[in-house]
Amino acid sequence: MVLTVAIGGMLVDYNRKKEAELTKIRQEQELLRTESQQLQEEKNLLEKQKVELEETKKQLEKKLEAKAQVRVASAKVTVSGTCLDWIKSAGITDIENASILIRRESNCRVDATNRSSGAYGIPQSLPASKMASAGADWKTNPVTQLKWMNSYVLRRYGSWANAVAHSNLKGWY
Repeated sequence: MVLTVAIGGMLVDYNRKKEAELTKIRQEQELLRTESQQLQEEKNLLEKQKVELEETKKQLEKKLEAKAQVRVASAKVTVSGTCLDWIKSAGITDIENASILIRRESNCRVDATNRSSGAYGIPQSLPASKMASAGADWKTNPVTQLKWMNSYVLRRYGSWANAVAHSNLKGWY
């Protein structure tokens, strides 16, 4: 009988340990379920925020595109007018000497091309692509061409008067 009690006591202890382990496992499972639910909620929230950010990005891209179109439209407005208007728009201050050199080189024609050298535009730039440093529209925008020409003249000759004097002496500038 003592042996049965001892074995029975061991079974009771064993059962209690197993029940305690099971309870602990159930608690851990519940904790994992709770954490899983929280993570799912966080994931859902992040996905919602991602969608909102993508929508905001699209709206900002549309606004940026609209502003770019306004800039392009306003740039096109500056192209209209006379050669004198273009000279002033390009920021050239020595209008008299600039007009002399511009008329001599291209008669203020944006697409003037020298057949023998390939020089192009109002400034007769050679190569023509050098004018790209003044703007992407250098092939068609007289103001862009004149801005480049002004920079070139001032850098190389120091003034429009000096450029005209050189042109008078050498036949080119």
